[in-house]
Amino acid sequence: MILILFSSVIIISTLLGWGKIMDMLSGTLFSGISGKAFSGIFIISVIWTLIAFFIPLNINVEITTIAIGLFFFF
Repeated sequence: MILILFSSVIIISTLLGWGKIMDMLSGTLFSGISGKAFSGIFIISVIWTLIAFFIPLNINVEITTIAIGLFFFF
C-alpha cells in the first residue's frame, strides 16, 4: 500500500508538470488540477506515440519523461 502511495505521488506530480508544459505551449485548455493532469496525459501520449516510431520505449525514455515532468512541477 505504501508503494502505491509513493508511486501515485510521483505519477500525479509528473502529469501536472507535463500539463504545465502543455499550458505554456498552447494556452490554458482546461482549468484546475484535473485539467492539468488530463493535459499531461494527452501530451505524454502524443509524444510517446511519435517517439515509438523511431526508438523503442524503454526505461530511459520513462526516466526522462518523469524527470522533465517533475522539473516543471517544482
